[in-house]
Amino acid sequence: MTNGEWRMGDEAGPFIRHSKFDIRHCHDSTLVIAGFSAKVDAKMASLIRAVFDFLFPGECRVCRTIVREAPTPFFCAACWGRIEILRGPWCPLCGEPYASPVAGDHLCPACETRLPPFDRAISACRHDGVVAEAIHLFKYAKKIGLGRPLGRILTDALPRPLASDLVVPVPLHSRRLREREYNQSLI
Repeated sequence: MTNGEWRMGDEAGPFIRHSKFDIRHCHDSTLVIAGFSAKVDAKMASLIRAVFDFLFPGECRVCRTIVREAPTPFFCAACWGRIEILRGPWCPLCGEPYASPVAGDHLCPACETRLPPFDRAISACRHDGVVAEAIHLFKYAKKIGLGRPLGRILTDALPRPLASDLVVPVPLHSRRLREREYNQSLI
């Protein structure tokens, strides 16, 4: 710590490495631990993280194994590696995946009955297991360190070349913004 002053409420920085405490080392050399922050250099932040990992080892939110070093916060590499990116076939309008791998791309019954109010949606993966837990932590438990790994899943699922002019985040209602204190689609 360079200034020795801790402040409550700093939420800057996308990097969270521990499953029991929110620990972030921000680009401006601020270390945030469980809502308290202090200015530290990278070596000190790394040392503090190592001490927390040793004293309070995190556990995977799915299989509950001890996680000391994982590429994704809150999940072991084995569980995170089980996430399956959908490659089709799916409905070309709403993105609903079909159960059969030989179904072909055709409109699903819901879109045939009533066309959605958008041109196209893409499903990156099924909303279950590891993905459901990660999204729940990200949206409702303020674990913003999952923003980048979840974003990578989304970008990996986008078709190349992208046949769209624009990709936009889904707007968050002001009431939800007050509840969550941040718009997860902008992270």
